[in-house]
Amino acid sequence: MLKQVHKFYKEEEPFKPEVWAADKKGTKINSYSEKRQIDLIREMLLPGKEDLILDAGCGAGKFAQSLLTFGSKIVGVDISFQMLKYCAKNLLKSFKSINADLNKLPFKDNIFDKIYSVGVLMHVEDVDLVIKEFRRVLKKGGSVVIVNNNLLLFYFSLFYLPLLFLRKIIFFRKTYEIIRYRSPFWYKRLLEKNGMKVKEIRGDSFIATLKIKKIKFFPPQVFLPFFKWVDRLVDVKPFKYFSFNNFLKGIKE
Repeated sequence: MLKQVHKFYKEEEPFKPEVWAADKKGTKINSYSEKRQIDLIREMLLPGKEDLILDAGCGAGKFAQSLLTFGSKIVGVDISFQMLKYCAKNLLKSFKSINADLNKLPFKDNIFDKIYSVGVLMHVEDVDLVIKEFRRVLKKGGSVVIVNNNLLLFYFSLFYLPLLFLRKIIFFRKTYEIIRYRSPFWYKRLLEKNGMKVKEIRGDSFIATLKIKKIKFFPPQVFLPFFKWVDRLVDVKPFKYFSFNNFLKGIKE
């Protein structure tokens, strides 16, 4: 599985830490989307001073950089040495990083106050095993926030999945298969199955911003106010279940 992940990022995306760090050179739309994601994680995780927080799949530390300003102590776990080296060089010293697999976290039981994982579980085949590990290392009453692409995003289900299928048939490309698109209800059931009470489900946007930075002329920046207005619906039922990313918060009982 780890070889598949590395292969995907080498073939499909630039496997460079600076690409996955804060998007300083992206479009205004990407900057808006990134800030919205960071704000949502802050609101749901509620990082406190002296909290010990696990960043599960920390990447280049984009989200950790923001949460460190609250005085929290953050431990980042990732399978990429490149990403961890970038974090060690560019993040505050209070951020500690470890090369490890989420299927077998190298920590004692009941050690973390909070856990967050952004865009990681969608690459994992056995999510149940990872959630079990989250629960094991999380203190009772501690919270976990998971963020992943949403299968229920309307234009994704209608257009993107069929294109991926055709791509496989025509070009025999299989690397995309390590991205597993699931609904917020799928993650909710899994959290509850593993003794987590789901307290909150939220969405970020209806805009698939990951591709916008590659096609900067679409959509035009003049539409940003319109996108912001439309995204107000994300905070309203049932629209929040159809956003680009789903954000779930669980509490260990």
